[in-house]
Amino acid sequence: MEYNNIEEKEREINFRQCLLYIWEHIVPVLVVTVLFGASFCGYSLLKQGKSKAINQTIKDIVTQNRSAYYPDGSKTVINTERKKLDKTCIIRGEIFIDYDFSSIEGNSNLDYSAMVARLQQDALLRMVGDSTLKTIAENVNKKEYTGLGDNKITSEQLRWFINISFGGANVMQYSVTDVCTERALDIGKQLSDAFVKEASTYETIDSVRILEEPDIFSDDTSSISSGSLKSAIKLGAVGAVIGFILVCGVYFLIFVFADYVRVSADVDYTDLNTIGILPQKEKMRSNEIKRIAYNLSLHNATSKMLVAPVDKKSNTSLFIESVKAEFENLKSNITLIDSDNIIDSADASIKANDADAIILFATFGKTRVKDIEFARDEMKKTGKNIVGVIINNAKHK
Repeated sequence: MEYNNIEEKEREINFRQCLLYIWEHIVPVLVVTVLFGASFCGYSLLKQGKSKAINQTIKDIVTQNRSAYYPDGSKTVINTERKKLDKTCIIRGEIFIDYDFSSIEGNSNLDYSAMVARLQQDALLRMVGDSTLKTIAENVNKKEYTGLGDNKITSEQLRWFINISFGGANVMQYSVTDVCTERALDIGKQLSDAFVKEASTYETIDSVRILEEPDIFSDDTSSISSGSLKSAIKLGAVGAVIGFILVCGVYFLIFVFADYVRVSADVDYTDLNTIGILPQKEKMRSNEIKRIAYNLSLHNATSKMLVAPVDKKSNTSLFIESVKAEFENLKSNITLIDSDNIIDSADASIKANDADAIILFATFGKTRVKDIEFARDEMKKTGKNIVGVIINNAKHK
């Protein structure tokens, strides 16, 4: 079937029909809307809410560990796990430090214990130096960790993730408290490696060696759950609106590009008249058939009319029977002739030779406008008058 010779014209979009078309598909529209809403709600619970819980837990870590800091010089950062925080993990490691006492032996005011305390404090300060923390924070923020999402940390926050104390004079014990075990292990490894690497440049340290690589001491990060239902409902509502707009947009595009005949204006586009639009509702359909039969009976010069379905979706049998009955009531002598559809068969063109006029029969929302144009051109070749088009099975006008 070729449409090459059919003239292209600009058609106006009937927005009322478009809205009615979307309303016809309200069930899938609502289904998609609900699915989008539920998806966004779930997303909020699993990610947005979790992100909020993570941020709050990080705040709790910083708050607790800040309270363990003494600025008077007696202690820098200390870790005794004063209180185990929920939803966190703790990574621990140990480094042995051999001090260079000769670097401070000239100070006669310090006894051995005071010198150890002085050297320990120096090691503590270097372990959590600003440049080290900044580098580690930048490194971990470049990586993606399972379950952490987009949560990043600053070097200042990182300072309070780290707690350090000494087991004896030479064993430095450090721990990292975090909401992500994978990131905590990464931080612990980088912290340990940075300290060991730079220890050779420290005047007060003779040598260092790792006694215990950073490892999991406790892990409760799996208890980080979703956020509040209120925030989830809000995001779900946003998702529902987005879903509704998207699916309506899809149906709008289908309506515009599918090119199906729905109203008389669509028939006007083909330069044919609309004889009638038969609705689905039985009572309205009966009234419309009477009107159509009366108008057709006015064609006094016509004795035979061919009712030709445009495509296979258009069934004329019920219409022909109904109109014949009305013709009898009107005492009209017009005979209606049935045929196969014009698109798939030459039957209509053959039977048109025995008819005085032709009626094209289309189906609401299923027959394409271009198919009507094709049928029009085929029937014009017979030289018979085309009375117009009947649109059948209309859901609305």
